[in-house]
Amino acid sequence: MFSKKWDFDKENIFKKIYHSYNHTGKIILVILFSVLILSAIVLLNDVSKSFMVQVPIKGGSLTEGLVGAPRFINPLLATADTDKDLTSLIYSGLMKIGSNGNVTADLAKSYSISKDETVYDFILKDNLYFQDGTKLTTNDIEFTIKKAQDPNLKSPRRASFFDVKVEKISDKEIKFTLTKPYGTFLENLTLGILPKHIWENMDNNQFTLSPYNLQPVGSGPFKIKSVGSVKKGLTFSSISYDLVPFGRNLSTEPKVADFIFKFYQTEDALVSAYNSGAVESLSISSEGIKNLNIKKSDTTEILSTSRIFAVFFNQNQAPVLSNKEVRTALEMVTDKKEIISNVLDNYGYAIDSPIPFGITGQIQKDSDSDVSSSTIASAKALLEKNGWKINATTGIYERTVKKVKQVLSFSISTANTPRFLEATNLIKNQWEKIGADVTVKAFESGDLQQNVIATRKYDALYFGEATGRDMDMFPFWHSSQRVDGYNVALYTNSKADKIIDDARATLDKVNRTKKYQLLENEITNDIPAIFVYSPDYLYIIPNKIKGASFGPITTSPDRFLSATSWYIETDSVWKIFTR
Repeated sequence: MFSKKWDFDKENIFKKIYHSYNHTGKIILVILFSVLILSAIVLLNDVSKSFMVQVPIKGGSLTEGLVGAPRFINPLLATADTDKDLTSLIYSGLMKIGSNGNVTADLAKSYSISKDETVYDFILKDNLYFQDGTKLTTNDIEFTIKKAQDPNLKSPRRASFFDVKVEKISDKEIKFTLTKPYGTFLENLTLGILPKHIWENMDNNQFTLSPYNLQPVGSGPFKIKSVGSVKKGLTFSSISYDLVPFGRNLSTEPKVADFIFKFYQTEDALVSAYNSGAVESLSISSEGIKNLNIKKSDTTEILSTSRIFAVFFNQNQAPVLSNKEVRTALEMVTDKKEIISNVLDNYGYAIDSPIPFGITGQIQKDSDSDVSSSTIASAKALLEKNGWKINATTGIYERTVKKVKQVLSFSISTANTPRFLEATNLIKNQWEKIGADVTVKAFESGDLQQNVIATRKYDALYFGEATGRDMDMFPFWHSSQRVDGYNVALYTNSKADKIIDDARATLDKVNRTKKYQLLENEITNDIPAIFVYSPDYLYIIPNKIKGASFGPITTSPDRFLSATSWYIETDSVWKIFTR
């Protein structure tokens, strides 16, 4: 058809077309061709974008500041928040708490529970490893649980496995047998697993002194890359841990490439570190946040907690407090809002029971704690109705029962710290308005625990308690815990004991919540304590962290429940590759 074939090695058709135009035409042609190319590029880019999405990729770093130096980064020994925080990221257990607050499998592939709810059988996932490359088996799980049960180690986790029989079936199967049903046992199995090959030959003294408490090897989502410190004389000025992802036991590796922790001696030093840019995230008290210059690029997470503060009455030590009308009158005039405003700068909420709001089905409602002059008058009227009269000389209520004189006079013991003292003195002033004689006794932390609380040598005690995520009320309100447990109100109520036992035995969360509603009614009716407030948990985190979600805080590490989903860097990929 064609009489001539183009030889592109010798003669270029585009050159011929180009040279056929004059100078002006050549300029116009170049411009048109350039516009055509640019338009094609823009069009292709727009089309490409419509088929692409941003996905998280590994990269970036987060530097968090904490108060205190690590000592026991060990799931069997950790008691301080600093130790618990690192332990939660470095170690993993058979189970874990998910970002939604529910217990879910971690190292476990599957598990079954017997019909009588006393036997738990677990199968491990395939190919589990510790961060030193050693394979993780049921030998390590059996060792960890039995070490927790060792009374000579005095692990704070011992109570979680008291009377629990652990039996290795094979390298991948392990069985736990309970003496009776325990509804929250699965949560106990979030305990981090220790590598047996590292710890098995240590006696208890070596166990607590081991350098592995500061250079831990776990199987969790992060491992230690490096440890750094700066010393001034014999004391540290700061210490840091650089954690990097360890995704070998996870379906998806964490995306934050460097999770750096820096530790400081005081909260003031931590505040200075944040204000200077040395740290990016931190937990802070309501007092410390006043001096924090929070950046616009950061978010303040205000989270509810399971920690409660109350005045617990020891009616054995102070018989005057055994009179219910006295406890009722004191409760009536306790201005919780004043305490929250002054002590917490309004970062908290008033409570009327030991069950914090939002933790278990939101049983607890915010307390209506307004106290007016008429409320004070009503409290006095209640006392006078029960035979109490003001002593004209002292201004203190008193009465005589069976020739025995009772004076409305008692002391409140508490910790010798600014926040505890401020709250206790406010309560003292409020109670003195109805003719009570109240003395505040302050003790250093160790003295308070060992010589006051442990011996039950107090009339009343202003103190804080932290229930776990499972809201197990047994240690705090069961009568069996009056002497050696945490039942600091020495509360005795057989009906309450039965409710607690039943709640503890059920696996059904809804049923357990109903039981605790009944318990709440019993306790609020008996008034063994006056519940004051539950503080908020304040956490500052930069907006560059994506994928973070937060719920109520039961322990400090709970802010990291979604940490494996956090990310900083992203990349564009075709949608088809994300399916």
